[in-house]
Amino acid sequence: MIAFMIDLLRTPDAQRDPYAWSSTLLAHAFIGVALAAILPWGVPILAYAAWEAVQWRRYGANAADCVLDWCAVSLGVCLTAALSAGHSAVGSVLALAIVLFVGVRARR
Repeated sequence: MIAFMIDLLRTPDAQRDPYAWSSTLLAHAFIGVALAAILPWGVPILAYAAWEAVQWRRYGANAADCVLDWCAVSLGVCLTAALSAGHSAVGSVLALAIVLFVGVRARR
């Protein structure tokens, strides 16, 4: 598992295909959901920011793609934090839907 994670870190990718891009965006959001389910909400947000910073600085990832990946993870964290606190997650879902719509449209 560690080797797989290191491989992911070393191979950043910004998808150009709408389907691949949307799948990756939603996968990042669900990484946030999963991490927030087992960790305090601030930990995944900061840890994933560090992950993306390493991809950007050390492995040449596109900075905008790193920010987008971090935002998707953060929205997943916010969604989980809101629901677990008994609040509505409409804001997180709406924000993710807008990013998804704009991103897919830009890639068509």
